[in-house]
Amino acid sequence: MGMIAVGVDGGGTRTRVVVVDEGGREIGRAVGDAALIDPLHPEDAAAVVERTVRGALAASGGSSDPTRPVAAVWAGLAGAGNERARRAVEDALRAGDLAREIVVGTDLEAAFRDAFPEDPGILLISGTGSVATGRNARGHEVRVGGWGALLGDEGSGYRIALAGLRAAMRMTDGREHPTGLLPALVGASGCTGAAELPAWIAESSKAQVAALAQIVVTSADRGDASAGRVVRGAVEALADHATTLRDRLGPWVGPADVVLAGGLVAPPDGRLRARLAVELEQRGLEVSDRVVDAARGAAQLALALARRD
Repeated sequence: MGMIAVGVDGGGTRTRVVVVDEGGREIGRAVGDAALIDPLHPEDAAAVVERTVRGALAASGGSSDPTRPVAAVWAGLAGAGNERARRAVEDALRAGDLAREIVVGTDLEAAFRDAFPEDPGILLISGTGSVATGRNARGHEVRVGGWGALLGDEGSGYRIALAGLRAAMRMTDGREHPTGLLPALVGASGCTGAAELPAWIAESSKAQVAALAQIVVTSADRGDASAGRVVRGAVEALADHATTLRDRLGPWVGPADVVLAGGLVAPPDGRLRARLAVELEQRGLEVSDRVVDAARGAAQLALALARRD
């Protein structure tokens, strides 16, 4: 029997693993905890990846079949742009003897492989964080954004939630007209009042904060002016990512093809998808309905790695 390869998509919310056979056919899948790399504790992400990979291998029968070795694991992880942390996770996974070959890259690389294996196009992601990448017909690739919560992530769940929370605190002071956004965010955070929000956000993970973006978007849908301003700014920031890529990678033959991925914009029901699609189309970009599976893309990268050896 032939070998198998494993792809990993690890983000701020969960980790997905896909196992494929030598022909690229999916034979196993598993979901685990978040595997966002913390540069101070990269071993935590490695532990999540190893546990989830072993679960997927058990589901596929790969871990118990000595005639079908795991040739390669390709793990696309959020936070892998930090080279020192990426190497630390890679070293920890190699020590676990998961496969003959192990590579840790970014979750963006994995998603882009699935969205555009070879063709030109633009991938725009908005989930816990945000980032975009594109390739032109000459094969030149460019990334825009993805600079993290402190310096980037415009239009992401984290930044939308943070902007909503800041608006809530201004309402508490009387610097902004009080609306339903304030009690909604207080209730969703589990706090008893706005005064507890600063301590709550200081102790919360990015994923916990980003989850509040849904409250902000819902408030905007209901006509809340403060939430509406936050959401409009997020949509414009995301569209700026895509138009910047189009301009840097052009000229294009016809409209650039844009695929949307991540919890806030992915088809069919990402909460910002409809607004963003309208904004992009007004800017001359064509939005695809293609569904991106970054774990599947990582599995294809793992398979290519195995075939190279």
